[in-house]
Amino acid sequence: MTRKRLNDARLNGGAPPSFGEDVKRVRLARGMKQRHLGSATGYSEGYVSKVEKGTVIPSPRFAEGCDKAFGTGDLFAQQLRRITEGEHPSWFAPFLDAEREAEVIEDYSTIFVFGMLQTPEYARAALNGATPGADPRDIDASVFGRMRRREIMERENPPHVWVILHEASLQATVGTPDVMVGQLHYCQRSCGGSQR
Repeated sequence: MTRKRLNDARLNGGAPPSFGEDVKRVRLARGMKQRHLGSATGYSEGYVSKVEKGTVIPSPRFAEGCDKAFGTGDLFAQQLRRITEGEHPSWFAPFLDAEREAEVIEDYSTIFVFGMLQTPEYARAALNGATPGADPRDIDASVFGRMRRREIMERENPPHVWVILHEASLQATVGTPDVMVGQLHYCQRSCGGSQR
C-alpha cells in the first residue's frame, strides 16, 4: 500500500489556511493588491502574503485592519478569535487541517482515548477535568468540535485510521464508570475486530 506522509509547514505554527484564503478572496474581490492591504492594516506586503499562505497566525490588529479596509464589520476579527479561542486551541488547528487531508491517520494513545474515537460524554468529562471552572458553553463548543472531527470518516474515501490504545488509557476512569463503559463499547464498535 502506498502511503502519503504529510510533511507540512502548517504543523509548525502557521494559521489554518481558511483565514488566509478568505483574506485573499475578499482582497481580490475588492481589487486590492497585497501592498495596498498592507498599507491599510499597518503591515508589510510580505506579512500579508504570509497570512494569505497560512504560514503565520495573524495578529488581532491585522484582522481588525482587514475588517476596516474591507468594510466587513468584525468578520475577520471574529474568525481569528474562533481560531485562537474557539473549539480547539490555536496550536491544534494545523493538525485538524492535516487530519482532513490525510489518507492514513495513526495514533498511539497513552492517557486518553484518541479524540476522534471519544464519545461526547467521555470528551466532556476529559475537558471538564482539564479545565476546571470553565464556562459550560466553552466545554459544549469543544465537545461539538471534537465530534465534528469524525465527519472525515463519512466522506467517500475516508482515511485509514490506526489507533493503539495503551492499557492505561483504558483503565483510567474519565468521568464515571458508566462513561468509561460507553467509551469502551464505542471503541469496540468503531475498531471492528482489530482490538485486542
